[in-house]
Amino acid sequence: MKWLWVCGWGVDPKSLTDWANLAYPAVFHRVILPLSLTDGFQEGYDRILGWSWGGFRVLEWIRYVENRQKTPPIVLFAPIIGFCKEDCLGGKSSRIQVKYLIRWMKRDPVAALTDFYQRAGLSTPFCQYNQGNFPVWASELAHLASLKLKINQVVDSLVSRNIKILVGENDPLVDPAYLVNHLGATMVPGVGHDLADLAFSMK
Repeated sequence: MKWLWVCGWGVDPKSLTDWANLAYPAVFHRVILPLSLTDGFQEGYDRILGWSWGGFRVLEWIRYVENRQKTPPIVLFAPIIGFCKEDCLGGKSSRIQVKYLIRWMKRDPVAALTDFYQRAGLSTPFCQYNQGNFPVWASELAHLASLKLKINQVVDSLVSRNIKILVGENDPLVDPAYLVNHLGATMVPGVGHDLADLAFSMK
């Protein structure tokens, strides 16, 4: 089995890989950054998994996949549809907060990431300060502030696909009721945005 993960914003791919290897030792894992996905990126993998902003990138990608037979099973954990609450797409962060984070990342990326980890309720394995990723996180913040998906297109792209969506009941970044009502997500009781808690419900 080979799984391809698209990690969330601010999450070091290596730390997620290390966690996945421990959580699912019988599976080969590859983790990539949550950038725009190219056609064919899924080839050779038995499952695609997207977390948070990585979930956004997977949903963005599947809208343009014409041959659904070539799409492996997909699992999304608390996927973003629109990060800012002003977009009315389930996001809980204000655009002002995101713009402040953009400036903070330029001034003090470690402090900015620390604050984000705390607000998102992420656990230690995913909170690694890999300086090599700082430019990526800084540039992707502009996308968090501006990019959003059209909910009707997302719903249409989910039809006849093997996709499971999980969202925590206490998620601080995503409105779980929105994902349940609009995307048919499964609400996981008593947990938030942390992947370790959400993935446990996948087993």
